[in-house]
Amino acid sequence: MENACRYGGLQIMHVVPRSQMGLGVEQNGVLGCIGHHGLLDNGNRGLRGEMQAMLEDYMQDMYPGWSREAVTYSKYGEKQVFETARGSRDVSGSMDGILFLEGNT
Repeated sequence: MENACRYGGLQIMHVVPRSQMGLGVEQNGVLGCIGHHGLLDNGNRGLRGEMQAMLEDYMQDMYPGWSREAVTYSKYGEKQVFETARGSRDVSGSMDGILFLEGNT
């Protein structure tokens, strides 16, 4: 999406919003300009559904096995491992249900 952004000011956009218990992990964020971030968050002009589908497809390409559930808070969530071009990233363990990246495994 960064190639399509012309409004300037890149921001991290959560694929699963924090208001919907989305985790603050690498696998739940993409860069987008201020304008596109506003469109995604506010659903202006009826584009939210299309943008959401594009983001989820992108995340599945970047992280095989990616799912909304894997980046959503769950008190009793299971360990998730994502494959990336740089190797595996382990999202495991929890501290009061918050998952942390532990680096390559």
